Amino acid sequence: MNYAELIAKLSGDDAKQLLMHLADDHEDIAELVTSEGLAYVREDSPDWEDVAGDVQMDLEGIDVQDLWDRSGATARGYRDLCEVAYEMLEDELTPYWEQMDKYATLGLAEELLACCQGILAGLYAFDHESTTEFKDHVPDEVSEIAGETLERWLKLKPGTPARQTLRQFLEQQCPNYVRILDNVDRRQEKRATA
Repeated sequence: MNYAELIAKLSGDDAKQLLMHLADDHEDIAELVTSEGLAYVREDSPDWEDVAGDVQMDLEGIDVQDLWDRSGATARGYRDLCEVAYEMLEDELTPYWEQMDKYATLGLAEELLACCQGILAGLYAFDHESTTEFKDHVPDEVSEIAGETLERWLKLKPGTPARQTLRQFLEQQCPNYVRILDNVDRRQEKRATA
């Protein structure tokens, strides 16, 4: 059996453990894994427009019937429609937020910024262009989710140049979100001084 056949038969977890074992035992392999791993992630780095299109498509795919089924009177009490709608938006955006976390952990600032820009542009497009019935039930929640996205991004410590780039991006692509960025900045400043 050659290495390709062996790797094909390993589970994802087994392959990770094998790679970790090899990297731990061999410094040259560790360096190669690091450089090739980052190159591999960068190859698949996001373009903000692609992320925006994916976000908008995912949000437009939310079935309003699911919202109605999950809200209102239930066996466990009353669930507010707006609260459920917000949870549904969060569910759709969680994979994108996890991507932001991954890029931050790997030190990939450009990819982190592009992912955040794409999420915000997708939310903005959904909010301003979408005609789905679900969107009619979330007049304020989309802006709130944009604020949560900005808070998550700022917690990842993007640095001043990236903040300036994001502000310029918002001014051009999502002008209503500049106010949200300012509000998030003020809240974070208050927390830092408290």
